[in-house]
Order: sequence, then C-alpha cells, then structure tokens
Amino acid sequence: MNILIADSGSTKTAWILINENGQRREFFTNGMSPNFNSAEQLAEIIRDDLLSRVELEKIGSIFFYGTGCGPESRKKVVKQALTLCFENVTIEVNTDLLAAARATLGRKPGIACILGTGSNTGMYDGENISKGVPSLGFTLADEGSGGYFGKRILNSFFYKTMPVELRIWLEMNYDMSIDSVLDSVYIKPRPNRYVATFTKLIGEF
Repeated sequence: MNILIADSGSTKTAWILINENGQRREFFTNGMSPNFNSAEQLAEIIRDDLLSRVELEKIGSIFFYGTGCGPESRKKVVKQALTLCFENVTIEVNTDLLAAARATLGRKPGIACILGTGSNTGMYDGENISKGVPSLGFTLADEGSGGYFGKRILNSFFYKTMPVELRIWLEMNYDMSIDSVLDSVYIKPRPNRYVATFTKLIGEF
C-alpha cells in the first residue's frame, strides 16, 4: 500500500506520496492549521486541492505533521478532517517539529528547529520531542519567524520610525492604508500568513 506524508505549515502543505516501489510524487496545497481551521474547513482544502491527484484506494497510511498539532485536541481536528476524506486508512498526526527532527536527525538525539511563518524548537531523544518550549503561536510567540518580523515592520511603518525609502517601498508594493491592514490582521482569516508577507522587505533591502 502507498504511504502519504504531509508537512504542513500555515502558508502551505507539502504532500509526498510514496508507492510500494519507493517512487515518490510531490503535491502542494494551502496551509492547514487546526489553530485557524475547523475539521470541515481542513477537509475542504484536501478535497479541493489533493484528492483528484492521488489514488485513494491505494493509500494505506497517512503521516500528517503540522503546525498547531501539539495538543491532543488539535490533533483530533486534523485526524477528523483526514477521516472525512480517506476511508480505511491508518492515520498518525503529530507536530511539524517532530517531522523536522526525524528528517534532519533520523534516530540520533539533538535539537530540532523550525523557522518559517512561525517558529519552534525542542530537544529530540531519537524518537520523540522530549523537551521544548510550548508553541504559543503568532500572537504570543514565534520569535524570529516571518510573522514576528512582519509585525515589527508594520509597527515601524505606522509609528513612522523606519527609513523613508523603506516606507516608500512598502507603499509601492502593498496596500498600506491602516483600514486595510487592520482588517487583514483582525477580521480576515490567516493574519499570521498575511503579516509574514511583509518580510519581503527584508529580502529586498
């Protein structure tokens, strides 16, 4: 039977389908976080972006590693979403940090880190994350991430503490009206992903 592995962040999800001969096919869908989506919303992403591209009857196991999948309550949301889309499949849901540890360290102990839209770090004992700081997410933590620097950039723009050339670049490349920004941060979905887009300024300068 085929194995389906997902590595999901807030921005995108990378899926790898491995067949019985070890051949791999890779797919990408939108990010899937139980912190921002219900089980039905996550299932809708899977149905719309993935199901037509994989052969359901040949998948025996799914390993889903994702942001926000630390607490058992969040794991249940993702597992429910997968169960809505795949029948008679063994499903394991765990953190993206464990995926990073298994991918980079194998069965050797060490420190695993993630730096993307969000950030996280922990001690790995060769099998599981044995110790680490809690992942407090976009609002309370994620230091060093795209979301973290995006907030610093927006803060500096609206408080008028950044150099003029950076202000001009932002105004040329984004809708920097305060109504638009506040609407995207406090009303629209996925504010972490929106705020992280402003890190393009860092790459530009």
